Amino acid sequence: MKQTALAIIYLGFVVAAHSAIVPFDIPGAGTASGQGTFPVLINNAGTVAGFYTDASGINHGFTRASSGAVTTFDVPRAGTANGQGTIPFSINDAGQITGYCVDAQFRYHGFVRSASGAVIEFDAPGDLEGTFAVSINSSGAVAGYYLDGNAGRHGFIRAVDGATVEFEAPGAGMAVGQGTLPYWINGAGAVTGEFYDANGAFHAFVRAADGLITAFDAPAGGSGFNQGTNPNSINAEGVIAGYVIDANNVSHSFIRSAAGVITQYDVPGASGTAGGVVNNAGIVAGVYADSQNVDQGFVRAVDGAITTFGVLAGVEGTFTSNINNEGVLVGSYIDGNGAWHGFLRTP
Repeated sequence: MKQTALAIIYLGFVVAAHSAIVPFDIPGAGTASGQGTFPVLINNAGTVAGFYTDASGINHGFTRASSGAVTTFDVPRAGTANGQGTIPFSINDAGQITGYCVDAQFRYHGFVRSASGAVIEFDAPGDLEGTFAVSINSSGAVAGYYLDGNAGRHGFIRAVDGATVEFEAPGAGMAVGQGTLPYWINGAGAVTGEFYDANGAFHAFVRAADGLITAFDAPAGGSGFNQGTNPNSINAEGVIAGYVIDANNVSHSFIRSAAGVITQYDVPGASGTAGGVVNNAGIVAGVYADSQNVDQGFVRAVDGAITTFGVLAGVEGTFTSNINNEGVLVGSYIDGNGAWHGFLRTP
């Protein structure tokens, strides 16, 4: 969508608001379908972390500074065949990165990389099939999940000294594809994520720093297989953003206040809305499907006003990944050949 100098505001729906969008690619990223540049998170200094897939299908980590300078890296145990490699998932304001690697035997291992480039690899204590580190907070604590021998999923929090606490959300199933999946840990140590029950429906949870776990469902969330409530992030105030899939398999966004009040919303005219991440100001970034069923980005202000955007005309989809406290948004888009590219959107 072309950016214009003026915004059109109608019933709280904002189109083409003031912003600048900068596409970028990491050198070495492949250009075939399924290859390319995949940014996952931006910290408050403007540094982006993510991974790129090269022409051989191998994944490599990268950081992109606010100046545009790019650093690429691979963790030691990462394999070098198609589908293997290094996959960062989160970066904090100190420049510490967490994620996981796929080794030469297609086993998954967590890692933490310091701002200076030192890497610690780890496996959760109960891991039998793989460890997935997905979020790191300002203190360096990591949240993620691991697979047991039955491919059931279990949550963990790993402290800076390596001490690890495992946990299960009440009601989580234990069979293959079920279990507890943390997605985000905030600076206070609160974790949010989802758990799959014995029927394959998913539900949201928030785990306080003291270990108390509260499960919740947004009103529109369905209760069938692959339906339910999915929280993606939690900010410093305890506000959670995510989406639900209803009984008709349609997605809707929600935001949950620190007091537990849930507000559901949709982008007007969308065939589906998935609110992904919330910053400390309460601004949400997400994805919606337009009238042509093409994925586009949106930003929801604290007052509920929604701004929609696409990166370029004719692309196959625009996907938001993260928004920092300055309102700078990072994401990716798919070109006509199916290759992926990164972008930054500055308000």
